[in-house]
Amino acid sequence: MIAPLAMEVSANQKVWGPKAGVTADEAAELVTATAQIAQIRAYRPAVAKLLEMLDETESKLDNRRDTLIRVIAESVDAKAKTVGPDLFAKYEKTRAYRSAVGNKAAKTRKKNAGAEAPKDGTSSNGKDAARPA
Repeated sequence: MIAPLAMEVSANQKVWGPKAGVTADEAAELVTATAQIAQIRAYRPAVAKLLEMLDETESKLDNRRDTLIRVIAESVDAKAKTVGPDLFAKYEKTRAYRSAVGNKAAKTRKKNAGAEAPKDGTSSNGKDAARPA
């Protein structure tokens, strides 16, 4: 839609542009901007797919990392019984991170459960919670 307009401005620039108050720089910039926008739009599908792949890979790696942290923390917990409590201090951040993930999940579940509970005494389907359906 814009490309024909840019071609029109460019084609008319030499004779009609000065009469219309359109400078040669403006006409050239319009053509250049239109071409650059077309190039950007041509790459969008590939970039969107790449972003999707990056998001999926990041998520997979993040999940694996969290699993490894949990496994390491559990191993420390188990070995501390035989090695001694000093082992806890050496892996304090690892054990805290593992707990923080679980605590955050529990807090989110609690928040979501509270958001689902109706505040006016009715159930989520709008009926009085005290009366059977």
